[in-house]
Amino acid sequence: MTGTGASFERKLSEIFAAEAAEHVQRMQACLLELEGGAAGGDAARSVQLLFRATHSLKGATRAVGRRDVETMCHAMETLLVALQRGRLEWSRALGDVLYDAAGAIQRHVARAPDAAAAGELAALLPRLEQFGAAGRTSGAESGVRAAPPAAAAAPLARPEPAQPAGAERAAPETVRIAAEHLERLLHDVEELVAVKLGIDRRTQSAAGARTSLATLQAAAGAAPGAQAAALADHGRQLRAVAAAAERDRRELEVAVAALLANVKKALLLPAASLMPFLVATVRELARSQARDVQLRMEGDHVQLDRRLLQELREPLVHLLRNAIAHGIEPADVRARHGKPPKGQLTVTLAPRSGGRVVVTVADDGGGIETARLAQAARDAGMAVPAQPQRGDLLELVFGSGVSTAEQLTHVAGRGEGLAIVRDTVERLGGTVAVDSAAGRGTAFTMDLPLSLATLRAVEVRASGQSYLVPTVQVDRCVRFRPGELGPVGTRLTAPIGDRRVPVVSLSALLGSTGAPVVGAGTISCLVLRSGERFTAVAVDQVCSEQEVLSKPVGRGLTKSPIVSGAALAASGLTLPILNAAELVRLATADGQPGAAPMVLAAAERRAPRTILLAEDSITSRTLLKNVLELAGYEVELAADGVQALARLRAGRFDAVVSDIEMPNLDGIGLTRAIRADAALAGLPVILVTSLASREDRERGAEAGASAYIAKSSFDQGNLLQAIAELT
Repeated sequence: MTGTGASFERKLSEIFAAEAAEHVQRMQACLLELEGGAAGGDAARSVQLLFRATHSLKGATRAVGRRDVETMCHAMETLLVALQRGRLEWSRALGDVLYDAAGAIQRHVARAPDAAAAGELAALLPRLEQFGAAGRTSGAESGVRAAPPAAAAAPLARPEPAQPAGAERAAPETVRIAAEHLERLLHDVEELVAVKLGIDRRTQSAAGARTSLATLQAAAGAAPGAQAAALADHGRQLRAVAAAAERDRRELEVAVAALLANVKKALLLPAASLMPFLVATVRELARSQARDVQLRMEGDHVQLDRRLLQELREPLVHLLRNAIAHGIEPADVRARHGKPPKGQLTVTLAPRSGGRVVVTVADDGGGIETARLAQAARDAGMAVPAQPQRGDLLELVFGSGVSTAEQLTHVAGRGEGLAIVRDTVERLGGTVAVDSAAGRGTAFTMDLPLSLATLRAVEVRASGQSYLVPTVQVDRCVRFRPGELGPVGTRLTAPIGDRRVPVVSLSALLGSTGAPVVGAGTISCLVLRSGERFTAVAVDQVCSEQEVLSKPVGRGLTKSPIVSGAALAASGLTLPILNAAELVRLATADGQPGAAPMVLAAAERRAPRTILLAEDSITSRTLLKNVLELAGYEVELAADGVQALARLRAGRFDAVVSDIEMPNLDGIGLTRAIRADAALAGLPVILVTSLASREDRERGAEAGASAYIAKSSFDQGNLLQAIAELT
């Protein structure tokens, strides 16, 4: 086959995979309606739509030569015709085999035919043919009958008003675009937000210069006429430039906002697109646990960012798994408690103001036994209050290693599922809470942003550094007078409403020795909330609440649980985003009365050491700089090896921390140049890089690197320990 022919075949296969996925999604939606108890005309309509989707898929398979899928679709059509003609009755067993067939097709249309795919599809054919044989021999007329053609074709939505004769409704024009192209476009548009922020700062600078010039003009009133005239002329020019800059800024702000909103809208999907995946998950889990479970979704029309829907899959699976394994009882137990034999699982989505959505997963099971939960938490090494409130006990379900399962199975027993839920939700800038009633069920509620591109955050300063805290995790900002603070046990506390909450220094939590700045006799605090726990975190300054642009960060550089990501702030700087829930956990952990060091404490105090940091990525450079400065080092920056070498020869440094992959001169070349320079040869060089192979490490050692740290396994403690040992 020629290169052109092979390229066409690949493109055709990609188109087929996308089309087949749409057909399978329609098939699963129709099967869900039938399983949900659709009857009469609704059932007939579901069967007809299911038949159409199956028939369309069969036709598409011929174009790409997928005879295995075509044979499967043909067998499914046979059953659906029998259903339509009343020769076959709908049953759960029939629904199972049709759903299994649709799932098998879904798994295999996206890849080239192979023995495994053919084997799975072939194994399902006898089950389909068994039902087909029953349909051919049965004379029963009690099955699902097809409605008359007009009724069967009637849409579910309310009919449109009658149109004038000859008028036609034009269907909205659509075009198929790969999601990755839209996401790339969204990324480019998001970068325009950074440009807009820069123009905002320039406009503010122009306004400030205009004010300064006006002050000079007022002070120069007695200047000679020529000078005064020149100054006035400069003032007019500056005012004109400032006014034009402000007009341009407003126009750009409107244009960028509209463009960003439209591109985001193109990436929105209805929550209903998750339903086939969730139904398949519940079916499999319910089968494995011998439970009869019905899943419902409310608010499935809510439109969500496609990336958020993808991120939600894992926490939703863990919540559904938890409900089936721990919540919904077996049918005989439910009968003894007067419940229907089929357990109910409900996923509800509700948009709320501020660009957020609330997702609730609720079951009607037995609820959480708090006594067993408390014991499981103790067994996992967690501290349980002596006289806890019910809300405090329920929060224990999110602890790592906490499980009330009596035995370990493939579904439950590890105690990590709900911890993963909380970690994921908080990483997305949201919160999760739990409520439970004995005998009536449990509900988990996730409060999430509708979009992952931007978020609202509070900028604070501590020990000379700036940080961001997601607004949704901040309960309030307050100032305390020193007299309002008082000890409770070994902790310093402050009054918040009708309770006293721990007060800790953000500098202490981050491992710095600096104390919070006390201004005008008060201490500025952010009150952070995680579930039912509150902590007042003392900072030097609460700067502002603002919308910030999320920036991608390498996974290695966010392994610290305190840092959940990075964002571009209004100042134009990329700042770390702090995980408020982790700060609260550290602040309230036993044995941590206000300080949880994130760096290795030095055995003795000494003068600050100066580190040269060479890194071409501005995001990685910013985060590494913060890590080093929090540890007490002075840091100078270089964007490549050439800049680094020039700075080394012009100044005095105690160590070099360098990336390898940089323009102009990479980290290996920089290390060799340092070792070849008599004045620099003894300087410690630590390579921090994404290159982690044995060959890369050997190249670093041969060049003369003092230490080699891979970003894939990056831990700031290892970096700081290496610097401490080498300097």
